[in-house]
Amino acid sequence: METPTLDATSSKVLVATADSLEQVLGLIESDAKQLLMGSTAELVTRENVKQTCDIFVHQLTKLVAGLSHPPLPDLATTRGVCETLYSSAVVVCSTLSALLAGAKAGAILQRKVVEVTTNFIRNIQNVLRHLAERDTKPSDSYMGKNSAGKIEDVVLNQLTGMTLDTCKSLEKIPLSNRVAVNHVMLGLYATVNDAYKEMTDVIDQHGLLTTTTTTQGNVSDEQEHSDEDEEDDDGDIFDELGEEHEFSTEERQRVKPIATVFETSARCLKQLMHCFSKYTDVESASETVIEYFDTCVSHAKVVASAVDELGSAIYPPQDMDQLSIHYTELCPAVWYLLEQLRSNNYATAEDRDWTEQALYQMTVSRDALKELGLRL
Repeated sequence: METPTLDATSSKVLVATADSLEQVLGLIESDAKQLLMGSTAELVTRENVKQTCDIFVHQLTKLVAGLSHPPLPDLATTRGVCETLYSSAVVVCSTLSALLAGAKAGAILQRKVVEVTTNFIRNIQNVLRHLAERDTKPSDSYMGKNSAGKIEDVVLNQLTGMTLDTCKSLEKIPLSNRVAVNHVMLGLYATVNDAYKEMTDVIDQHGLLTTTTTTQGNVSDEQEHSDEDEEDDDGDIFDELGEEHEFSTEERQRVKPIATVFETSARCLKQLMHCFSKYTDVESASETVIEYFDTCVSHAKVVASAVDELGSAIYPPQDMDQLSIHYTELCPAVWYLLEQLRSNNYATAEDRDWTEQALYQMTVSRDALKELGLRL
């Protein structure tokens, strides 16, 4: 199949459209109010976001189809389609920018809107520039067989697909600060909960609770292995060089209190999400609540990062410096979030009772790990 060839002026129209979208991107990041076109945050609904995206998708499909097969449209038609595509993209950005321009948009919602609209604009620009520049490249750099075995511009297909996928993500964007916060919290909770599950798997697979600890971290003598020959190879860990390492007695003892903190972290994030979900959109738009949400998310990010690092550090041979550093990062953030859960107006009596127990267990775990050599 021959590659359709654009005339030089039509190519310049495509490039100019891509350049104009760069200006739109600058407004999104610096002064969203200039894009509003009469839209306000209160008027942004899931339905009108989808409608604006559908109009854009229609225009993008029209442009790509027209420039994919001969005969190619004339200059006037290409310019008209590009102008309509540009206008429909601006309407999408205008609709979403109303969320940014709202007086009470929190930092988390702002970051999310800027992120998705930036991806949206960048993907459109990639399509336009590919169409404008492909005549200057060897055809074998972008032509190939599609899934049906037909020869076509596979790079254009990929870039168009990425743009359409971005439109789908735009349709799912949080429309309030509360929802944006819980989207972020859900991802952080998943990270922490996965780390906790992985640690419980390690405990089960390697028999780490065959030596249990008291609240002071002392090993119960009657539960220690009396015959090393009875241990199977599942208790062994291999490093990157294939060298075999077994959990020492002290290394075994350190895992349980760390696992307790992981479990506490996961449950705390989950319960906070439940509380956040009860805030009304009006409540979550107040300056005080915006700051509260943003601070909680900031601490939750520390928790997720520290849990990830600490989960890797529990494998033998354990590095005491790494364990101490990441545990020291983790605990203050978890403690802060537990305090926020305990004082939250939407926390239940059960939440508060559990929080008291969790704070006590955090202290027990810290004391046990200090006795086991962590520098806390």
